[in-house]
Amino acid sequence: MYAPRRFLIWRLVLAAFLVAALALLAAPASFAAPSLAPSASDLSPGRFQTSLTLSKHRLFGNERDSVVATATVLDSQGQPVVGAVVIIKARARNPLDMLRVDQPSDRTDQNGQVQATIRSCFFVPDPSLLDHAMVAAFHPIDSSGVVPVGTPQSLVVVSTNIPCGR
Repeated sequence: MYAPRRFLIWRLVLAAFLVAALALLAAPASFAAPSLAPSASDLSPGRFQTSLTLSKHRLFGNERDSVVATATVLDSQGQPVVGAVVIIKARARNPLDMLRVDQPSDRTDQNGQVQATIRSCFFVPDPSLLDHAMVAAFHPIDSSGVVPVGTPQSLVVVSTNIPCGR
């Protein structure tokens, strides 16, 4: 008696799944999420305007100080592009400089922007050591590469002789 009941339950689950799948396929286009993100070729400089800015260009490597990086994508008329995927990365030159990039969303918002907060833990005995890091933004193209967004920005990171997290 247990096996027929289990079979019936699985048939009901499968039927519910099929009904839900068919309902999604038959849904009007107005309910579908708009595809506003440009293709990789659309992000070429002639068709779109892109920029990358930093809130400041000097960061203390104490994990508390931060810099906000903002990447912006506008169309040829200067209107924001909503939904474009943009990734912001930061790379330190000094291997002791541990940069962390926190980017809550990789899709441009209603202003055509994505933001990331950059922090550093750069603990060394000599507190006057500087690292010259680079911050860049890009739009991924499938598996074949990326399109740069804006011009990479230089970020000076000042070391600290106090261990991070204290």
